[in-house]
Amino acid sequence: MTQRILDPEQIRVQDPSAIPRIRLPERAAHFRERAARLRKLADGNPIGGYVRLMAALVDAQQQALEHFEAHMPPQEAIAGAQRHSMPILPALGAERDPQWRAVLRRLADRVEAAGAVTPALAKVLDTLRAMSDAELDAQADALLAQRHAEVAPATAPFIMAALQVVWTDLASRLQEQDVPYVDAPGVCPVCGGRPWRASCAWAAHCRAIDTCNAACAAPRITWCA
Repeated sequence: MTQRILDPEQIRVQDPSAIPRIRLPERAAHFRERAARLRKLADGNPIGGYVRLMAALVDAQQQALEHFEAHMPPQEAIAGAQRHSMPILPALGAERDPQWRAVLRRLADRVEAAGAVTPALAKVLDTLRAMSDAELDAQADALLAQRHAEVAPATAPFIMAALQVVWTDLASRLQEQDVPYVDAPGVCPVCGGRPWRASCAWAAHCRAIDTCNAACAAPRITWCA
């Protein structure tokens, strides 16, 4: 008897109860919902002031995302990633859209406009604005490559927030069928990042990616948060 071997996508389509292998971010609500969660966490929290600052930063991310469109990689690069089972929008090893630095500066302006700027925060924002393009790119590279010794802790949340806006925008404009299955276990098929936490909605089955904010299905035993 002849047996037909199905690829993973064909198996998923035939099993409607299967967990989706990936969920791409909802650009209209992703950061807004995260900011609301942070504000709830801030109440009664000994570091509530810092958590509220992060909520203001996430609010700024949502505002920036609503008026931003990054340059999608060339179609040849996307086709090559699909053909070779590689991440479709790699955060490392590819040319980064220079617009990310303008996003960063807009985030700093919006956080400052939100009020309650302490002297320490004002110093951080001034430092960000004074950094050259090369310095900002070097910090972005260190963050994405997890070279922690090279990362400036005070400015890192703002730089990562700007990178998240860019890759969340790109990821939100993909279709699930565009995203390849990657050969490397534990690697996000969108941005190539590693998972950093379990997704609340899927519990043991999925992990969220910090850079592009996609959530990827994965067995608990092979992914760690």
